[in-house]
Amino acid sequence: MAPCPAAPALSDGIYAIAMTLLAINVAIPAHLDDAAFHKALSDALPHLGAFARSFTLIAGFRRDHRRILTALPAEQAVITRLTLLGLGLVALLLFPWPSSTRK
Repeated sequence: MAPCPAAPALSDGIYAIAMTLLAINVAIPAHLDDAAFHKALSDALPHLGAFARSFTLIAGFRRDHRRILTALPAEQAVITRLTLLGLGLVALLLFPWPSSTRK
């Protein structure tokens, strides 16, 4: 059985969407004066740190996943199921868990 060329493309797409959606939590309102801008920037710093950590984690998952997919000699049903399970877990990283929404 030949390797499925769509699996790496699907994986790359899901990882790209996950990385892009991380940036939604990092926002600074427009049209602020200097003091308000600096206050908003300091308030956003924890979100920037979380963004950087999550982005790095997802990028590492994507890199390792890509290595695994390209090293496999053939597409198999078990591999496809495990790939879809892994991609579902990546999508869960973006799910707003209750503990992350508390102030």
